[in-house]
Order: sequence, then structure tokens, then C-alpha cells
Amino acid sequence: MKITTIRGSCNAYLIDDLLIDAPAEVKFPEGIEKIVLTHEHCDHIAGITNLNGKIYASEFAMKSVIQKNDGACLCSYLKMNFPKIEKSTVVREGDEIVTDGLNLTVIETPGHCKGALCFYEPDEKILFAGDTVFPDNSIPRTDLPTSDIKELIKTYEKLSELGVETIYPGHGKVIKEKKYIEKVAGLI
Repeated sequence: MKITTIRGSCNAYLIDDLLIDAPAEVKFPEGIEKIVLTHEHCDHIAGITNLNGKIYASEFAMKSVIQKNDGACLCSYLKMNFPKIEKSTVVREGDEIVTDGLNLTVIETPGHCKGALCFYEPDEKILFAGDTVFPDNSIPRTDLPTSDIKELIKTYEKLSELGVETIYPGHGKVIKEKKYIEKVAGLI
């Protein structure tokens, strides 16, 4: 499995025909059939307008984007335009998204924002974390309109049970440290 990092307003990850997050100001390669969104913040979704694939996101994230809920998506705050969404599918805890023999399990991870999801590959113990987990021993912001520090603590407890070995965050460098989530959970 080859994971290609694409950098823009956030990190995006391309695996075969599946793209995780769609940052602004990026020229994406052709052939992307699935776009999986980690959450509703505009820096992770603004590039959707330039893509034709089917979009997968939490119900809250999908509604927030479709209804142009700026309080949830922060597009004005981030000085970005709302994307247009077509061909969308709501995913929930335990759903699987499959591409190139890779099975990503959906994990609902509220805290940084209400509609946050992580995507976990259990065989390789890889977590695509969006803004739920940050590198450099830091935690995500919890002072935003739909943030909730208590939910973030519960999320970290849930993620700690997975035995994650590699984390692909929404910003910054890839994290290859066992028990990293447990360590940063102690900072809250």
C-alpha cells in the first residue's frame, strides 16, 4: 500500500483512488473516486469543489457543509469558500471504506469538532486522524464553536485501545510512536 501525502491548507493522503481530506489550493491527480473527510472545517474540505469522486463524511459534517453552517465549518474565519458537495454518503462508527485491498474502519472522534472522524487500518495499525491528533506532543484546539474537551478525552480513551503505531495527522509530520495517543491524552 502506497500512501502519498499532499500538502495544502492541511495534509491530505492519497491511497490508490481514495483521498483523505481535500485541502484548498491543491491540484489533485486524476482518478480519485472516493474522498473521505475527517471533519467539517474548511481547511480540510475546500478542495472538494475541484474533485468528482464520491464523498464520505459524518452526518454532522455533511449537513454543515451542505447547509453552509459557517459556525461549524469556519470558512469565513479561515477565509475560504464553501465547497459544493455532490454524490455524498454519510458514514458512521464501524463502517468500512475499502480501496486497493485496504479496509479503513470509521471511528467517530468528536472533541476538536462535532463531526470528526478518524479512519483506522487495523492490520497495519495506521490511523488517519485529521485534526483529532496532532504531532509534537500537542493537542487540537477545543475552543471552537463545536469543540468539546470532555468529548476529546473520551475520544483519546477510545483511540488508546487500538494500539496505533502510525498516525497520519491533518497537519504536520507523520507520527511513528507507539502509545503516542496515551501520552498526549495526559496533557489534557
